Amino acid sequence: MRVQITSADYGELQRLHSWLISDRQVKRVARVSLSSSDDGTLGALDVIDVVLSNAIALGSLAVSVAAWREAVRARSATVFRSDAGEATMIGAGPAAVDEIAAITDPATEQTAGAD
Repeated sequence: MRVQITSADYGELQRLHSWLISDRQVKRVARVSLSSSDDGTLGALDVIDVVLSNAIALGSLAVSVAAWREAVRARSATVFRSDAGEATMIGAGPAAVDEIAAITDPATEQTAGAD
């Protein structure tokens, strides 16, 4: 599963990348790299490209990002995109982690669209 992580703050994105590549749990389940945005979005100069070993590994990634957001008191939103959907992490608590995990669940995506 491929996930792209973006942020409006380039400095925060760089620091998050450094955090993720030093996280032993993330290293076990993902390949993490910085790359250029491939969607042509203005202002999204760079993304963290993450290739996960499986969809369950997204939970480990989300927990690591939430821990980083708490540790550095990140101000800008962290956006996760995959083929299954998109979610934005603003806080750092369990609800933020659950929101990210939901982008892998097609049933959640269909339910959200029905509202």
